[in-house]
Amino acid sequence: FWAIKGRGAFMTNCEGITHTISVSDTTSIPNAVLSMDAGYGRDEEEVNKYCSVQSAILRKRVRHIRVIGVCGLSMAYVACGRLDAGFEEGSWELNCGPKIWDFSGGKLLVEEAGGVTRDITDRISKDNELDLMQRSVFSACSS
Repeated sequence: FWAIKGRGAFMTNCEGITHTISVSDTTSIPNAVLSMDAGYGRDEEEVNKYCSVQSAILRKRVRHIRVIGVCGLSMAYVACGRLDAGFEEGSWELNCGPKIWDFSGGKLLVEEAGGVTRDITDRISKDNELDLMQRSVFSACSS
């Protein structure tokens, strides 16, 4: 996967053939496949938080949740339409979650493929541009 700002996002397959990629055209939650990461905490509080978030998403009737485990790859999958959205939460205070090198390339891929990226550090908003110095990321095929 690769992208050039202002020129698009691309994927080169195993035969060496390069294709332009774009996000999916999914617009409804019941049709959406998304990725979320379990994070690093395995204590009871962190596991309960993860299960609670996953439960809330499933109750919204999302089609499927996948755990990819690699922030950049999840974002690449959003960029090429394999996923409709993905998110990962983190915190500098708790020293957990993705860092700039985990999602800066993914930000370019998703945006060049026609998707959106947002910062979900404090609150989810259509206006919160992804802050590369934070540790929480949301990417999707549309806002």
